[in-house]
Amino acid sequence: LGPNDGLRSATTASEAAAGRGATRLDYTFRADSIALGPTFACSVSGGAVSCWGEDRASGVLGRVPAMSGAPPVSLPLAVALPGESVAELALGQDFVLARPRTGRVYCWGSNVEGTCAVGSIAADGTVPPATTAPRVIEFPPTFAMPARGVVAGREPACAVDSAQGVWCWGRNTLGQIGRAPSDAPAGRRFVRPVPVYLPL
Repeated sequence: LGPNDGLRSATTASEAAAGRGATRLDYTFRADSIALGPTFACSVSGGAVSCWGEDRASGVLGRVPAMSGAPPVSLPLAVALPGESVAELALGQDFVLARPRTGRVYCWGSNVEGTCAVGSIAADGTVPPATTAPRVIEFPPTFAMPARGVVAGREPACAVDSAQGVWCWGRNTLGQIGRAPSDAPAGRRFVRPVPVYLPL
């Protein structure tokens, strides 16, 4: 889809004659890009973000759900990123990354595995569970701002900095963060982005 192309669906005369519907539907929602998660979707249109789908308790739609087990949201909802024009989205299992043109990285949704890089790991291995409003991810001083790209897996996430360095955070039970996993809480998940060392 191009940035100015709408989605249009119309029943044909033969379909109408067969009794399969006679209503013409015109969809005027337009997007510059879209991203799909397992149970929800988000789009960028003119730098603004909208999301729809399963209204999970984690807040992947950028808001606090109305209630537990809230019905799906079938119409796009605007996600408030004050003063930021978004260039790129990445959707994980239960979280969203947004990279504005400023090169910062925002996250909202589940933080159970540290995917939004919020808070710190407690002694029992837990972290703050969710952030229902976009939060800026704080990168270490050695991260060369601005971020050039973001990607999300099921529970890990990564970003590329302006020096082409790769940084990852989140679930690391299988070494997804580029660090050896361990049974210790700090080895199973990383709440702060860490550099991935690539072979020369």
